[in-house]
Parts: sequence; structure tokens; C-alpha cells
Amino acid sequence: MKLQRSLVAAAILAALAYDPASLAGQPKSVLLLIAAALFLVTAAVWRVQLALTLPLALFGGFALWSLVRGATSLSAAWFASFVLGCVTAALPLAKRRQSLLLVSAGIGVGAAVITCFVWARAARGMALHGGMGNPNTLGLLLSVTLVPSLVAAVAAVRARARVRWLWVAAVVLQVAAWGLAESRAAWLALPAGLAVMWARGRWRVGWWVTLGLALASGFAAVLFNPSAGGGAPGALAGRFWIWKHSLSVALRCLPWGSGEARFNHEFLSEQGRALASLDVAEASRSFVHPGTAHNEWLHAFASSGVIGVGLLLALLATGIQSLGRRSPAGAGALAALAVGASADVPLHAPALIVLTALTLAEAPRFFLPARAMWASRVLPLVGLVIAASALTREARQWRSTRLVSEARQADMARRARLLSRAVELAPDSAEAEFSLGMEQVERGEVAQGLTHLLRSRALSKNVSTEVAIGNTLVELRRLPEARATFEAALELNPGSFRAHANLAATLGELGDDDGAERELVLAQQLYPGHPKLALIAEALRRRRLDRATR
Repeated sequence: MKLQRSLVAAAILAALAYDPASLAGQPKSVLLLIAAALFLVTAAVWRVQLALTLPLALFGGFALWSLVRGATSLSAAWFASFVLGCVTAALPLAKRRQSLLLVSAGIGVGAAVITCFVWARAARGMALHGGMGNPNTLGLLLSVTLVPSLVAAVAAVRARARVRWLWVAAVVLQVAAWGLAESRAAWLALPAGLAVMWARGRWRVGWWVTLGLALASGFAAVLFNPSAGGGAPGALAGRFWIWKHSLSVALRCLPWGSGEARFNHEFLSEQGRALASLDVAEASRSFVHPGTAHNEWLHAFASSGVIGVGLLLALLATGIQSLGRRSPAGAGALAALAVGASADVPLHAPALIVLTALTLAEAPRFFLPARAMWASRVLPLVGLVIAASALTREARQWRSTRLVSEARQADMARRARLLSRAVELAPDSAEAEFSLGMEQVERGEVAQGLTHLLRSRALSKNVSTEVAIGNTLVELRRLPEARATFEAALELNPGSFRAHANLAATLGELGDDDGAERELVLAQQLYPGHPKLALIAEALRRRRLDRATR
């Protein structure tokens, strides 16, 4: 069937797309949206019937709610995957099952081959990401793809099929890359997924068992980190620190959540209040800027509120429950995903999002009315408009990120043009605004640079951005504003050496010698012997002498 082959090829190619000059998810989201648009055109022109399953409908509901709560880039990948899931759900059950096996094996083997290849070329650590952006995501991806692959390999060996050694090789490659990824969450996710797959193939196990495994694994995952500072207790404390403040954000922003764009700011604010009670050196060591809650459930709760986490829980629970003995491999894959989601954010990765949609498409389906005009023509056209709009935005974001990366290697004159173009393409990119602002400050266009730095701050709160704004205000001799900015940076991270040192210098220029001395002492606790501190101390001494001789 041409439709099935096209679907499988599109899903695999999109999930494995990688551009080292951009974020890992950007090319994947763009290709998924292109594939979704093409399938929607096919559905509208040839009236290809689409279908839904209950968990897939909840999947679409989560995508819509995420968009409402500001997760535009994430929602684009969810929407495109939802469309591919609806196309898959219209296929016969045997074809749906086959599609999941082929896509799982294709994505898993592709990522594993890339990982093993770069490992053979002496790459280590973060370089072993298999095109997924980081090893943790790779490990979780392989935990999900290995469950259907193992089922297919065992069935092929038992049946003495000609392709059995291909399936065995596929499993061996994925297991090798799974081990190389060294993902703690993956070490728990795969065994849990295999256990649920085995159990649901023999008797009915309620989805609450999987939920219990997911919650328990979040506490257990960090105990298996031999490289963490302080051993297992240190790793556990670090992860609890992130979860604690993410939960604080969730509870403070009830019932709707902070919104995806505001999660970063809310987390830093919550953490800053906790750090303020610590010694400055301890605050410096404890400060983290994770970007997510490192727990899909908590992140959904914090950013999307009760509705968001409820939809996420419902789509995975109903998916596991409805697959049952119908597809133990699918139930196991979803269980592995649910367990992995308790220690990371796998559903922020387009490759795992599309795998989830295709797995949910195996559940019992219901067709949209075949003869209804709104179902056969209007709905695909509405979807096409949404896909085209999302595609335009995601393509511009991708191009903008590439320009920022290219600017880092360019000469000064060309760098300015590249960064200006990056901001034009993606005016909501905090990174592009920050890069352009810093470039203009370095060129002496300080006032223009400050404008872009302030825009970057409005888009995404960051200690480095606050310090850069403070330094720019100092250059403009707007010292009271600079003081307030450095103090705002210290509210987010009381252990920031640069903020303490720069605030000390600013207070000295404002004539607040006591405040300058206090900040200088704190900066010396953080970085004793730093040459900048000697310059600040000398400037303070000279000002005192000048005032004494007047």
C-alpha cells in the first residue's frame, strides 16, 4: 500500500533529521509538518478517510491545549504527529501494527547506527546523541523502539523467517547504542516497558501499575548515576531540587499553569527565593538553569496546569489500557515512555512524539462520517491551514537559529548582517535578540544593543542577560538602573560572581562605599584572587582618598 509506505518513510526521515547548526528538534518538526501537509492534501483531494482512537483524540487535545498555553514549537510537532496518527488509524489493524514495527525499527536502528559510528570515531559523552540532541533523549527513544523490535525479533526467530537475522541485528544495534547513551531514565524505562509488555500479553494489568512504576522510577532513576558529584545522594538531591521548585511553580500557577514561555522565569524566581537563604558559596553551587522540570508530568503540571497534566495522563493511561492484549508491544512501548517521563521530558522530542502518535493509533478506532462534507473536505483543509501556518513559523525559527550559529564564525561586518536577519526571521527568539544586542554593544552601538537585550529579557529570563543589561547600562552611565539590574540578577542567583563584582563596582561609582565593600567581600568568597576584584578594590581606595583630601 503506497499510503503506508509513504507514511513509514516520512516518519523515519523526519525523526532522524539532524542539523548541527540548529536545535535538534527544529528540522524534525519542519519535516513532520511537511509530511502532515502532504497527507492532508491527499485526504482533501482524494477524500482519503481519516480515523481516530480515544487516546489519539486525547493526544490531539493535549496538542491544542499546549498551543493555548504558549508551547508553539512543541505544539507544531504534536499537531503534525496527530495528523500522521489519524492517517495511520485509518489503515487495517495489521497494517497499523506493521507500520509501528517498521517506524520503530527504522528510527531506532538509524539512531543506533549514527551513535555507534561516531563512537567508533572516538566520540564520547554528549556527542553520542544519535541525532536526538543529547544522550538522555537517545536512551529514552531506544527504550521505546526496543520493545516492538524485540517482539518482532522473537517472532521472526520462532517462525524461522528469512528476515530473522535482520531483526536480531536491529535489536543488537539498538541495545549497543542504548548502553552507550548511559541514560539513567532509560535504564529503568526499558525493563519496565518489557515487563508491562510481557504481563499484558498474558493477563490484564491495569494502567495504574504503569503509573505506579512511573512515579517510583522518578525517585529511583537518580540513584543509578555513578558519575554524579557526591554519588547517588548528590544526584538525588540535585534532581529533587529541580522537582521541588517545579512543583512550587505548578502550585503557585494553579489551575492553568505558567504557560510554556513563562516556565523558565517562574522556575528561576522560585529557585532564587530558596537560594537567598543560603550562604553565597552554597547558592552558587546549588543554582541550576534546567529549562524544563526534568519530569514530563511535573513540567506539564507547571506549564499547562491541571488540564495539561490530566490530558497527558489520560492519553497514556487509555493508550496502555485500550491496547491490552490487542498489542502488548504497543502497551509496553507506552509504559516505557511513561516511566521515562518521570525522570526526563521525552515528549519534548519530535521523534518520540511521532512514535507515541503511531502507537496510540493501534487502539480501537472510529471513523469520521465518510459522506459528510465537513469530514471529507473541510476538516483536512482546516488542518492544512494550521499546518501551513505552523510550517512557516518553524521554518523561520530554524533558519534564524542557523544564522545565529553561522554568525559565531563570521567576521564582524558579516556577523551584524546575519544577526539582524535572524531577528527579522524570528522576532520571538531570545537567543537571536541577545546575540544581536551583544554584537551591537561590542561595535559601540550601545543604545541599540540595549534595546535588543531588553527584548531578549522580555522573551526569556536569564541571569546572563541581566548581567549583560547591567553592564550596558553602566556604559551608558545610567548607574541607578544598572544597580537595580544587577540586584535583579542576584534575586535569580545570589551566587553569581559577575553580578556581585559588577554591583560592587557600580555601588562604588554611586558613592555607596559600604554596599560596594559588602558586595566585594561576597565576590571574593566566590572567586578569590580574581584580577577584576583587585581593580575594583583599588578604585574604591582611590575614591576614599579623593574624598578625604577634598
